[in-house]
Amino acid sequence: MSEFDKEAIEFLYSLDMEGMDETGKAIFYNLYLEPGEIPMEELAKKTGYSLATICNKIKFLEHTGLLKKTRKPGTRKVFVYMEKNFLESTKRHFISQHEPFIRTIKEKLPSLITKYKSKVRSDDDKNKIKLLENLYKQAIKLEILTSEIVRKIDELNN
Repeated sequence: MSEFDKEAIEFLYSLDMEGMDETGKAIFYNLYLEPGEIPMEELAKKTGYSLATICNKIKFLEHTGLLKKTRKPGTRKVFVYMEKNFLESTKRHFISQHEPFIRTIKEKLPSLITKYKSKVRSDDDKNKIKLLENLYKQAIKLEILTSEIVRKIDELNN
């Protein structure tokens, strides 16, 4: 690894990536500095983690939309690529974190509230209904906010 690579990775490590463990950071930063795709074996060597650890972490990070795995015809190697457009990656990650939560609330919570709202008698249960109604309202606001953030990121990317 060149002196420049070492210093660049050291700089990237100094950035606080909330919620990302050391393995994730090592993968993220090494992939970010990689101009193209890289075989998982090479990524394991660069990060100092075992291939099994890299494979497990890649599976998790792939679901966030931050990176992609591919196979090349004629080889058994698995390659990993990370989008270099940080705004686009952030947008996909943001969507993947919020959309399922919002969708589930919108699809299932109204019927639950409707089913029990007229049946509950105790003040405790009435308060729970109010809390669930408030959760629904907050999810709708989060959906609006998410749409606005996605729109703004798209606008900045153009």
